[in-house]
Amino acid sequence: MIVDDEPEIVGFITELLTHRGYEVRGLSDSREAFGVFQSFHPDLCILDFRMPFVSGSIILDTVKRADSTVEVIFLTAQDETSLAVDLMKRGAIDFLLKPVELNQLSMSVARALEHRRLIKENEAYKLLWKDDWKLREMVSRALNHNYANNPGAFPAQKLDAYRFPPRPTLKAAPPPP
Repeated sequence: MIVDDEPEIVGFITELLTHRGYEVRGLSDSREAFGVFQSFHPDLCILDFRMPFVSGSIILDTVKRADSTVEVIFLTAQDETSLAVDLMKRGAIDFLLKPVELNQLSMSVARALEHRRLIKENEAYKLLWKDDWKLREMVSRALNHNYANNPGAFPAQKLDAYRFPPRPTLKAAPPPP
């Protein structure tokens, strides 16, 4: 989702990202951002900082409250380090100065989407590991209970594998489109 009060910038970035295979919604009116965000569920928002009606920082705060994994890149004509630091602390992943270079924007978008992919993968891994750990713990307890009642039935080296289960390995996820 791109929100900028300059339609030329919205059109340019929309065309660039669409050409690169991304599904994009571009808005020139910041008041529409919240409705489009709720219906479109973007992975990434590219926002202008200063806009009439609703500022980019308000959109950032609202987006991050709704989904903390959505990445936000800011575009602005102001070269203020304190502003950039503040926005990054509040959840923006990048801060680009207008006029933005194509290569810089493309790299920033790719980096932001890769960051989101890694966060989502990590969340899924934690859930998998948590569930896997519970299952391994139940098996370990059952085996240890059976071993206590019948020690000759289980070789000791096999039991050790169940007492201290290894963490599951990560599989590489396919790259984003």
